[in-house]
Amino acid sequence: MAALLALAVLATFEGVRSCGFTLADDPHYVQLNPWVRRGLTWDGVQWAFTSGHAANWHPLTWLSHMLDVELYGLDPLGHHASSVALHALNAALCLFALERLTKRFWPSAAVALLFAVHPLRVESVAWISERKDVLCATFFFATLLAYARYVERPSRGRLAAVALVLALGLLAKPMLVTVPLLLLVLDAWPLGRATELGWARLFREKLPLFALVALSAAATLLAQSRGGAVQSVESVSLASRAQNAAISYLRYLEQLAWPDALCIYYPYPRGDRALELAVALAVLVAITALCLRSRVQRPYLLTGWLWFLGMLVPVIGLVQVGSQAHADRYTYLPSLGIALAAVWLAAELLSRAPRWCGLALAFVVALPLAVRSHAQVRHWSDSAALFERALDVGGESALIRESLGRAQAERGELDAALANFRRAVDLEPSYSAAHSRLGAALLARGELVESERHLRRALELDARDATSHSNLGLLLEKRGELDQALESYRAAIELDPWNSTAHAHAAKLFGMRGKLDEALASYRAARELAPDDIELIRFTAVTLTLLGRVEEALADYRALLRRSPDDLDALNNFAWISSTHPDARLRNGPEAVRCAERAREILRATPNAVVLDTLGAALAESGRFSEAVAACEQALALAERAGDSRGAARFREHLELFKGSRPLRLR
Repeated sequence: MAALLALAVLATFEGVRSCGFTLADDPHYVQLNPWVRRGLTWDGVQWAFTSGHAANWHPLTWLSHMLDVELYGLDPLGHHASSVALHALNAALCLFALERLTKRFWPSAAVALLFAVHPLRVESVAWISERKDVLCATFFFATLLAYARYVERPSRGRLAAVALVLALGLLAKPMLVTVPLLLLVLDAWPLGRATELGWARLFREKLPLFALVALSAAATLLAQSRGGAVQSVESVSLASRAQNAAISYLRYLEQLAWPDALCIYYPYPRGDRALELAVALAVLVAITALCLRSRVQRPYLLTGWLWFLGMLVPVIGLVQVGSQAHADRYTYLPSLGIALAAVWLAAELLSRAPRWCGLALAFVVALPLAVRSHAQVRHWSDSAALFERALDVGGESALIRESLGRAQAERGELDAALANFRRAVDLEPSYSAAHSRLGAALLARGELVESERHLRRALELDARDATSHSNLGLLLEKRGELDQALESYRAAIELDPWNSTAHAHAAKLFGMRGKLDEALASYRAARELAPDDIELIRFTAVTLTLLGRVEEALADYRALLRRSPDDLDALNNFAWISSTHPDARLRNGPEAVRCAERAREILRATPNAVVLDTLGAALAESGRFSEAVAACEQALALAERAGDSRGAARFREHLELFKGSRPLRLR
């Protein structure tokens, strides 16, 4: 059955093969995160346990992303495969845990199947940044299994095992802070320990677990507060939060029963919601009353309902993190409570029917859910599709308009992006990110006056927005205000040390001022963030050459040529240094000739005097002086035809050396 569940997951989520990274958090979690991009390193492990990056503290999640990079690099297929594999494992563990707790196999299998294929799982599985959901769930089910084992024969060692796997789950995502309370609920049903041992004793035995989750909650709140993710009471009042929490519970129940209109973002509603609140409270009170009345005859109803209510508490919005009203990913574990209650009720109602009736019912329910999930995965194929879906389903919001504009700008659809950025500003004039993105798009169009207005407005609204500082620096640099541009880049780097654009442009301005050490440091910082950027490698090599660190420069030119074998500047510069440097250890005549000849071949249609001069130097270093003379004579002729007297004078000096069978040496 575990294998069948895994196959169901693989069939349902096979569409992730065509999904890439998205602009929704994936750059921060993987693509542009220098610690993750390095793969598994000891420094990365230390960073994972000490960082509150992305307004969260979940070191095991960071380590899982690092492991994926170690295994697959930045190929999104590998990252998606890991998430699908974890979800398949979770479906099997769900079966094992429920069967061990309840001693009933087929209902446990039905719950696991519904958990495996429900469309509300798509966000957690198809979104690479939500690895924390599936990883945390693995340790959640391991916690249930460890607790079942403890109940069968209590001991300190077995309780320590429960605490250990719970701690690992909390290190993946703090969603498990309500697990000690859930274990108390399970003590009532299906374990039946409450009547035997009493609530006081059961509570005392879980005190170490409560201490553990309290520490996790404190660390999480600290990370989210420092990261600016927690909304203030002024921005979202406590009354609004409580109202939204009640309505969200009802919304989650609707989505579990009819998961048709799902998307990545549901805007926080505005306006009068009194009727919605009244309906939600009525439904919640009615279900609670029904479960309490049935707690003796059907105790599984109360257990399932409390599982659902309790596990949603950390994400229901009483502590508002982010601007969403609710989110599909939040149901990953809480929805199991509803599935458990529904399946056990169905099993009771079908207890006198043939077994095949129950199996048929499970199949009839699960199949359309799996089909719907398979279709839902397609919306995660790329960022534009994801945000267009959110616009269609979740309704218009400044955040989605801005996000869709970013996706369009990345695809080169600048006009469409500008329209969405302007709409985002119209919808929410105080939304700093929309002003920032609009300013950047206008800058790309060369509309500097309006661009500056929006970038400065973005900084008025959020002075700690590194992207706005960086883009303002680009604008000022384009206008020739280089001192002010450098200050903007410095501000961006101070706020966000991972801003590669700010590092690269600051390096260029340092170089223009002759501050080569500062330029080199900035180029190297930029390369840490964008290691495949050829221009950064080139300018680093040039700066190293100017600093006299030629051996390091040659290593960078080699790295550049590995990525771009026909890069003309790299071929010429590498050949020149390898031919003319006074240190014999750094000269390599045959390699210099190979690079110089390739550069000449690339420019065969339009011969270049500098390249021909370099070829002459390389040939001379290899002892091929007659060929060196011929190449240098061609360079001299080109310089004289172009009226380049300085170049011609230099080439004559080189020519005399080669005619005298002497190689060229830099002084």
